[in-house]
Amino acid sequence: VIGGLDLSNVQTVADLGCGDGRFALPVAQGLGPNGVVYAVDSSPANLARLDLRAQEAGLSIQSINAELLDTRHLPEGEIDLVMLNFVLNLMPRSQIDQCLDRVRVLLRPSGCLLVTTYGQHHMANTYDWLSEALAYVGLPSEDAERTTRRMLNQDRPFFTLDNGSALLRDHFAQIALSQFDDVLEAPISAVERL
Repeated sequence: VIGGLDLSNVQTVADLGCGDGRFALPVAQGLGPNGVVYAVDSSPANLARLDLRAQEAGLSIQSINAELLDTRHLPEGEIDLVMLNFVLNLMPRSQIDQCLDRVRVLLRPSGCLLVTTYGQHHMANTYDWLSEALAYVGLPSEDAERTTRRMLNQDRPFFTLDNGSALLRDHFAQIALSQFDDVLEAPISAVERL
């Protein structure tokens, strides 16, 4: 995702819900020494890992411990790029609206919003595999399918790649959407515990 971005005119970035820096670190590297990356996350542990990784890489990132919608620590109207990576799919509809309103306040008039999210059925293949694995370790296949179908339905987010562009199009002139395929990596002991 980051490798495909043109960062030549970007000096200031805000990664809201940055986690441990999966996107903030490569962006900071792409901006060079004059760029500013604000990394906002509500988890002190995530920010500590981000800070350590940034220090090891010789990158300057300004970590901000705050809830996603609490952007008072960021300069309004001065951000070139706001990133919401795998964030909107975790929010209820009412918070999505609040978040997008807040992002609009942060962005420069020529700024850009980058959203990464999943498709509506992004984990379907993983749940099919899990259903087969549960049946393989002894759970009756009907129970395995019922269990994984329930999990899939519970995990289905409101904001997805399928409907997200329509929600964003009303608010922003430049939108970049990317789709990822997830891989479930778990030791067999974790599958056995299921």
